[in-house]
Amino acid sequence: MSSFVLDDNLDLKITNGRISMTTGADAIRQHLRTKLGLFLGEWFLDTTIGVPWFRDVLVKNPNIVVIQDMLKDQILSTQGVIEITRFDFDYQSANRFLRVDFTVLTTEGFIDFSQEVGGI
Repeated sequence: MSSFVLDDNLDLKITNGRISMTTGADAIRQHLRTKLGLFLGEWFLDTTIGVPWFRDVLVKNPNIVVIQDMLKDQILSTQGVIEITRFDFDYQSANRFLRVDFTVLTTEGFIDFSQEVGGI
């Protein structure tokens, strides 16, 4: 598996006039980052993909079980991911902040990952 390298702003990383590429565990990590960071409907080429952050997560009184299952489905459907071996979830309703930390077994070994969304 290979992928274009994205910088911290999720823009293509260009080095010496060339688009940088990544492979292996780094590519899987980037796919996870992109997949979990994409809001449902955001990508104009396919508005059916992405996480429904606004609809299901960043709302008053969200269903925590639904959110956890949705995130696990997104993780497990990422190319190269075999299984989730650790999944920690922290939702703070007062400021609508969510943090998910997990470890996955992939075709390239274990990957630790963390994602934050929201906050006032």
